[in-house]
Parts: sequence; C-alpha cells; structure tokens
Amino acid sequence: MSNSTKISIAIVSLGIVLAAGFTVWQGYSVDKKLSATNDNIQKLAASVSVLAQKVSEPEDFESQVINALRSIQNDRMQELIELKEKQFELASNTNNTDKWIYGDIGARFTLVEFSDTECPYCKRFHDTPKKIVDTLQGAVNWEFVNLPLGFHNPAAEAQAIAMECVGLLKGNKAFWMMTDGIFKHTRGNGQGVSDLTALALDNGVDKEEFEKCMASDVARQNVYDDINKAQKLGITGTPATFIVDNTTGKSQVLSGAQPPEAFLSVIRAMTADTGK
Repeated sequence: MSNSTKISIAIVSLGIVLAAGFTVWQGYSVDKKLSATNDNIQKLAASVSVLAQKVSEPEDFESQVINALRSIQNDRMQELIELKEKQFELASNTNNTDKWIYGDIGARFTLVEFSDTECPYCKRFHDTPKKIVDTLQGAVNWEFVNLPLGFHNPAAEAQAIAMECVGLLKGNKAFWMMTDGIFKHTRGNGQGVSDLTALALDNGVDKEEFEKCMASDVARQNVYDDINKAQKLGITGTPATFIVDNTTGKSQVLSGAQPPEAFLSVIRAMTADTGK
C-alpha cells in the first residue's frame, strides 16, 4: 500500500471518528461550537503528509497515524466533556453532602424531585427545575432522588444505578451530566438507553471502574435507599417534587410535570409567610 493511499485512509478515519463524536453529543447542541471539524481534518491531512515524508518504514507510519488519530479523538472528547461541565457549572463537586444537588448548597429553597428516567412525564419535566435554579440566583437548589418504577424495570433501575456510579466515581457534576444524558437518549417507557457504558465513558468515567461499580452493591443500595424514602413519604408516581423551605422546614409537594410558574407561586407564598 502506498503512502498516499495510507494518507487517504487516515483522513477518512479521522472523519469517521469525529462524526461519531457528533452523533453521541447531538443532544447537547455542541456541534455548532465545534464547527471547525473540516479545518481539523485538513490540518491532519497536512500533518500526515509531513509524517509520511519522515517515516521510512510503513509499520512506523501506520503506528504514528493511529496514535495521531487517538490523540485527536481524546482531545475532542475532552473538549465535549468540558462543554457539558459548563452547562452544569452550578453543580459543585465540593458540596460536602451525600445528596445530588444542583445549585447553591446554602439556598433557602430546595426542589426535591423523585424521578424515574424512563417516565415520559419526568423527561418532559427534566429541564424545569434547572431553569428555576439558574434563574433565581442562589435562592433555590435542586436535589435529584432516584425512583425507578417497577413497570419501567429493568431499564429504569439500571439507569439509576449507572447515574449513582458515575456520581460516585466522578463527583456531583458528573452525576448531573449523566442524568441529563440518559434523559436525552432514553427511548422511554422501559426501553432504556442503548449503551449505558458508552454514555458513562462520554462523561469521563473509566470503563473498568464503571463496570465494577455496576456489579457491586454500593450504588444499587443507594437507589434502594431512595426508593425506601419515597415509600415512607407515600410517593407512588413520578415526577413528585417537594418544595422545601430550608429556613422554616415547611414543604409542599407538587405532582406531575408542572410548569415553572407553579413552583414560583409556592415559593412566593412561603416567602410571604415569613416576611423575608
């Protein structure tokens, strides 16, 4: 095989690698932010041409092209992870709590959501708490509690465990990134995500560590603890969201995929009761 042929193969391979990345991340609208893909391919073409001139042995050439492709793929993946991290910048990895919290840990109000990633209403509702937290500038945070419903298993339970594993392995921010990814990619109603391991890897988790966590009882027990908590509160459907006033200890639950205005109304009423 001539060097020119190998160059062509290398360039096409890079295109496939980058295209695969875009397929995985379509849900995050990052394709526009990485619109320079063609420029990257052209730059690689130039680099490979120079490399071909320097390498005398075909085996060395092929090895170095493979390494170059892997390096570019890793760089792209890291860039995509960083873009997602920015979307969830309010999810601190230093909140010193065993809860999954998005927003200021010291916020007066907490939206405690019991959710099932296979529930269509939960999927419809998923962006609402984040919008409220992002809008109210530290006054509200959002706590996610897994409640996989029996008729959505085994997919719902497996996804809940996967979210716990990613959080345990990579921290609070990664938990929210994984949760968002599952909601975006699940087919819903028990059909699940096609490849949970791939989705975890897309959030920077080591494959071996993730699979080990999935096989252990630690994350699974966390999910069962959440289910027990829901049962004690009498929650049988999702989404169910408690608006908790952390100042007074009072709370009110709203069931279903309620609009932001419903939560803001409760928050205003609770605020008026205390005059603060």
